[in-house]
Amino acid sequence: MKRLAALAFFGVFLLSGCAGKVVTKTGRDASQLYNVVLVMATVVFVAVEAAIIWQIVKYRRRRHAERAGLPPQIHGNTSIEILWTAIPSVIIAILFILSIVVYTKVNAEPANPPLTVRVTGFQWQWRFDYLKDNKPVVTEDAKSQDQGPTLYLPIGRDIHFELVSGDGTNDVIHSFFVPAFFFKRDVVPGRTNTFDETLDPGTEGTYVGECAEFCGEFHNKMVFSVQVMSAQGFDTWFANAEKQQAKGPTCSPSGTSLNIAAKGIKFDTNCLAAPANQAFSVTFNNQDAGVPHNFEIYTKQGGTRLGGATGPTDFFPGVATKTYQVGALKAGTYYFQCDVHPTAMFGTFIVK
Repeated sequence: MKRLAALAFFGVFLLSGCAGKVVTKTGRDASQLYNVVLVMATVVFVAVEAAIIWQIVKYRRRRHAERAGLPPQIHGNTSIEILWTAIPSVIIAILFILSIVVYTKVNAEPANPPLTVRVTGFQWQWRFDYLKDNKPVVTEDAKSQDQGPTLYLPIGRDIHFELVSGDGTNDVIHSFFVPAFFFKRDVVPGRTNTFDETLDPGTEGTYVGECAEFCGEFHNKMVFSVQVMSAQGFDTWFANAEKQQAKGPTCSPSGTSLNIAAKGIKFDTNCLAAPANQAFSVTFNNQDAGVPHNFEIYTKQGGTRLGGATGPTDFFPGVATKTYQVGALKAGTYYFQCDVHPTAMFGTFIVK
């Protein structure tokens, strides 16, 4: 028994090292509540198991028990019944109050957060948009299906997160989960979920994020990195990224036969160009086996269709190639996308 007890203690001690580091304010609140629940549950478990073992030992069948007849029968004890009703009621009341306090803290949203990040989950990757006046000024996309984007965050500032699934209508439920935040929240089609976080000082480093809701074939690929930076380091990164992305993609036409490919739920380029006032063709190579895609040109995001596929339902699965014939367009800057994955596969179409 001593050896078993020592082994059990050592196992608990060893497993306690598996607990991850909590780096956020709301994460600490939730973690403390979890520890309170764990302690109370452990006390109840030990008390119940001890009572069961005591009953087994005290009232075990003894030799010649048949001769002695039945032991004294007790049909009720008011004091014990009041006690075992009162104790759980008190425990539940305490946990209810503590849970409400933590719930209120976790869901509190400041009026004017200094940083807002829109998190878009789609089959099967993530995109992070840093907003100003509710418009994206910096976007972090996945490098490929196997290499997710990086979420850059500063310490010591309130960060407001908006969670959306796809374009709000044509995706599935995902779940935004960063273990070091000790927090997750679902990403639901047709609605925007929100939460706020503040990262603790001294927590600079790289952490892992993932989708915690099974969402289809490549669910296991929906991972991303969280890069926690000093406030000054974040401001420098943000200013450089905003300046670079404000220029937008640039490319020039090289003929009337254009080529584009899809691999890993992503186009191989974010910029295509065609000569003005000339008809042209776009050869689209869908390299994603079994995954449907298409290619369409629009006046702008959400605008009027100009060419490519005949509509959102005109798509084909890979691996396959299709050539679209497009009529002459006037000089200008347009937009292209895959209608099946519009939040993951899009770019700028330049005519000049």
